[in-house]
Amino acid sequence: MPCGYPISSGGGKSAKADTVGAEVSLIPRADWSSPAAKQTLIDTTTATEAFNKAIVTVKCADDTNIGSWCSVHIVVTVNGKEEDIELKGTGIGTPGESCTIDLTGVSVAKNDTYKVEAYTDSYLGNYSGDFVYKVSIGDFSYIDTNNPEVSLIPRADWSSPAAKQTLIDTTTATEAFNSATVTVKCADDTNIGSWCSVHIVVTVNGKEEDIELKGTGVGTDGESCTIELTGISVAENDTYKIEAYTDSYLGNYSGDYVYKVSISDFTYKGENSEEPNPPVDDTLAEVQTSAWADEKKRAEIIPATTAESDYNKATVTVKCAGDVSFNDQSKLHIVITVNGVETDIEQEGIGGWDPGWSGTYDITDKFPVIKTGDTYKVEAYTDSWETHTASYVFKVGVTLVSEKTDDATPKPEKVKTEITSAKLSFAYEKAAEGTATFLKVCNVDVSGFAGNGTYEADIAEDAWKTWDKTGFYNLGFVDSDAGYTLKNAVLTVNGVYEFVLGETLSSEFKEEKHKVDFPNCWNTGYNAGDVLFTSKDGKATIVFGGNNVVISLYVESDKAPTPTATPTKKPNRPYYPVITPTPTPTAAPTAEPTATPSPEPTTEPTVEPTVKPTTAPTAEPTAEPTTAPTNAPIAEPTVTPAVPTEAPAEPTAAPVTPTKAPAQKVQKGDKVTVSGQKYVVTNASKKTVEYVAAKNSKKKTVSVPATVKVSVNGKKVTYKVTSIKNNAFKGNKKIEKITVSKNIKTIGNNAFKNCANLKTIVIKSTSLTKIGKDALKGTAKKLVIKVPAKKVSAYKKLFKNKGNNSIVIKKA
Repeated sequence: MPCGYPISSGGGKSAKADTVGAEVSLIPRADWSSPAAKQTLIDTTTATEAFNKAIVTVKCADDTNIGSWCSVHIVVTVNGKEEDIELKGTGIGTPGESCTIDLTGVSVAKNDTYKVEAYTDSYLGNYSGDFVYKVSIGDFSYIDTNNPEVSLIPRADWSSPAAKQTLIDTTTATEAFNSATVTVKCADDTNIGSWCSVHIVVTVNGKEEDIELKGTGVGTDGESCTIELTGISVAENDTYKIEAYTDSYLGNYSGDYVYKVSISDFTYKGENSEEPNPPVDDTLAEVQTSAWADEKKRAEIIPATTAESDYNKATVTVKCAGDVSFNDQSKLHIVITVNGVETDIEQEGIGGWDPGWSGTYDITDKFPVIKTGDTYKVEAYTDSWETHTASYVFKVGVTLVSEKTDDATPKPEKVKTEITSAKLSFAYEKAAEGTATFLKVCNVDVSGFAGNGTYEADIAEDAWKTWDKTGFYNLGFVDSDAGYTLKNAVLTVNGVYEFVLGETLSSEFKEEKHKVDFPNCWNTGYNAGDVLFTSKDGKATIVFGGNNVVISLYVESDKAPTPTATPTKKPNRPYYPVITPTPTPTAAPTAEPTATPSPEPTTEPTVEPTVKPTTAPTAEPTAEPTTAPTNAPIAEPTVTPAVPTEAPAEPTAAPVTPTKAPAQKVQKGDKVTVSGQKYVVTNASKKTVEYVAAKNSKKKTVSVPATVKVSVNGKKVTYKVTSIKNNAFKGNKKIEKITVSKNIKTIGNNAFKNCANLKTIVIKSTSLTKIGKDALKGTAKKLVIKVPAKKVSAYKKLFKNKGNNSIVIKKA
């Protein structure tokens, strides 16, 4: 949340000279395929003052509302460039209500030519009036939350002190913050590459903290850059002051300053922020650097000790020295020795290039299990070698955890099961406004519905009784004529298996009704085989079959697996040719057979057969071989034993049971190449991978897929591609267009850095939550990023300050 510097000090002025247009009526679409009709709020005019904020007032028709599920679009065209901004309603859902909505995300400078229009994409087939909303716009203002830009001058010489300049004079914080953004503009003959630095001095309640920020520019004179400021902590009502200086000394410098610096975007990043920065114990062991030729210096994290319990999980805590970062070119090794056996776990840096980074990471997937009574110790070292001022590179701690695991006994296999009944139960609570006259489940009225209360309803048979009775077309959907909330929605299948579909579910207005939708076989947000719900007792699952394929019930088999019988050992089959004798056995090696052979061999096995057959067999075989087989014979002797054409040199060895190839186990960190593109497994149980790089770097167009097929034990298993790794496309001068699939949630640091010809990025994902530092740095000017229509506003903020300030974000 933005905070800290008062508006009265940072500046905020109203552009009152701009004329507010008349109130206009927004009409609904004729149908979904018809375009929305734009109405002009302010016709083309010239701005007399700059503005970046306005207030939109919305009045509803008597039978419409402007709740959060509704929206109005404001289209602002500045100097011929159109920007479509979707505003979500702020009403409560009462027909005929009115509300005001802040319009931000616009930027109109003084003397710019601009036009403002509005439309709604509502389609109301049974709509009775001639408009949906009446809309007007006013209260244009320019809010500048940045602090005054100051000039940092060089030292007169190296012995002279650096001159501090005040960014924010002593003031009281109105909100807590622990990070901010520093903007640096260089003089015409200076740059802000990584070898340069700016110091930010934050004084909180009289205690001064000097934070050195390394430049993030590329070394071009006159360049600008933004740098994230972390490592500060200002609480609400703290007194603080912020200053800046540079320790540069430029003897031949021609200007009167080195850099112009400002600070903005004060933010508090807590436990749920995108980049957590947890506190670290200063008593952690210090890991020192080593010269490349030296033996790595190990720091003792946990001395040799005897385990008092089983440990099966471990977490590493890292704190970097003030001028050291835990970047992807750094490595930290954790060495765990159990009963004299070492396991060396290497971790590539995950903290980016910010100096002084602190954080944690998990090493459970590579952790050697420690049992009660084992002797173990934990050490750490780094193979980094760099000049820095502190006596250590990292401070490191390792936390061992004893976590109970499930019984090792294999769980029964789940099998696809016939459905005989399905019932939905829930507690109904009406919304603040409006009273429902009906409530339906799968288009069937809920019996006895009378407002707030607990209800049960059978899922209509045609929603689950597929041709094989094993799947749902719909798990259920609820609709009404007024807003509501469902609590503790439970689906009971076959009267036994209870699945919690949701603890609190608010209705949405769509298809002219207030609905709560549960998954159906037409959903596009799942992949075939995804487990949608697991029963309370863990014995049953509801599994998605793929688009237009039913959602099926799988239940643990109630039959114990049939034990595999131990096979009776048989004599080894000779590896040389055999001749099948005639079926009538003889008592002796004569032309005629003797009596029926005895059921057991008459003699014990010997090393060599007592009689070696000739090259050609006798006319008739004996009833029994003169030598018993090397293995125990079966209960009944073979009536027609095979007679070899020649004896083996040695007795046949014991039969070898074929060894089944061990099952392949996919682990976090495993590398995969599919269709020339590289990935790394990020979560084996959830089946997710991260996109690493394209093998063929000469392609002009690259798509990051939604899923990939990974070969596991001879089968193709679908893994979701949920992230793009740091530096994935860095420095690729050929690429011009990249398409990012619907499953991507994060894009790493420097992901597209220095892709000088990258002109278009298409984002299909609506769940993107993080863009890494400098992800767009060095990309083409006016880079166009096409995003889902409902994400234009959110993604503008997400891509802000990522290295390219000339990007154009528009709906795909």
